[in-house]
Amino acid sequence: MNKREAQPFVIVGQGRCGSNLLKFSLKQNNFVSVVGELYNKNVYNDVFDFDGASRAHQYYENQFKKSSIVAAGFKLFAHQATKKPAKSVWRYLVKEKVKVIHLERRNKVDRLISLEVANATGSFLKHSESNEYELHQLDFPVSWWRERIKNEYKIEAQLSKRFSNNPYLHVYYEDLVVDWFERTGDIQRFLGVPVQQIDKAIEKQESKSKSDRLNNYNELVSAFEGTDYEWMFL
Repeated sequence: MNKREAQPFVIVGQGRCGSNLLKFSLKQNNFVSVVGELYNKNVYNDVFDFDGASRAHQYYENQFKKSSIVAAGFKLFAHQATKKPAKSVWRYLVKEKVKVIHLERRNKVDRLISLEVANATGSFLKHSESNEYELHQLDFPVSWWRERIKNEYKIEAQLSKRFSNNPYLHVYYEDLVVDWFERTGDIQRFLGVPVQQIDKAIEKQESKSKSDRLNNYNELVSAFEGTDYEWMFL
């Protein structure tokens, strides 16, 4: 690996925070190579058979053999690679000071809705969604939402702390989609590649309002009124 030119990176966070949008869009830059969840056990059935650090190192080595590639990365979610020997990837990323793009969603309720509907219907991209995706509704109690939202903040804080000494870029999904060209320019500069105008490669999947998606919407709005989470349900 040419240490002067090679820019290994990783996209971390949680699912349904725009990682597919960023991945597919970054691929439009001729100097970037990026793949999906390298430690997704549902995609790679050998995830827990090999050392996680070696898996990441080999990926980077293979990508940087390509003459045009300056930055190479993959997605790694907080819940992935949590068992030995795969979990060594987390220490490897810190030790090697790999560049980290931390994607986070400000509205935790939006992420949880998107995640639960996608998991229940098996539809994770706009082009793959079914009628079931459109019709699916959620009916979790107030206590479920309260605990899950608190856990969202805990997980994101742990990720930030873990990579506090890495070259680190924190990107909020909401900022990415609103200020697309500015934010993608920032990301490309962070990766050390020539900035190219890249387009949104995929469409947002979730289009229903919360009042249509949540069976107990009015109950939730009432329960969280006056709390720090109120705005997330509106």
